[in-house]
Amino acid sequence: MVDSKEPTEIVSARLGKSKVAALAKLAEQNGREIGEQIEFLVTEAIIEGGFLSPEQAALHRLRESLVRRFLDAAVTIIAQEGHRNDITIETGRRIILVPKWKADYETYLKSRDKATINPTLGRRVKLRLGLITGKSKPVVGVSIFSTFSELLAPSTDLKAA
Repeated sequence: MVDSKEPTEIVSARLGKSKVAALAKLAEQNGREIGEQIEFLVTEAIIEGGFLSPEQAALHRLRESLVRRFLDAAVTIIAQEGHRNDITIETGRRIILVPKWKADYETYLKSRDKATINPTLGRRVKLRLGLITGKSKPVVGVSIFSTFSELLAPSTDLKAA
């Protein structure tokens, strides 16, 4: 098994509001948070460009296939039976009985830890079904004026101390 989680870096990108809105719609449609959608699109582009090893590309595609089939199973259960509070658990109970999904899941676990996929399954089911919303809060830039003004004129709590 390789490391359960690859070290990550945070990068920023400037996108127009219309692109962010379209990206949010695409992410919602795919049951992803915006950051997950961006990561997926970038990974696909890197694979297409030949910059990811065939093993890494296959692992990425296997993971996406597992998640997609899990989501589809959850949607089917809801469509047939209506709302369930235990949809993630019930989907897991049922899909593990599908031989191809189980074999693919076991193959994935030979390369990665459960911690890299199981939380995603639950979160993505909830996102896809609209039970939770994704993280899409704008990042507020740091203002040097507020930072320095706090240093120059401390709050009354600090004066009293």
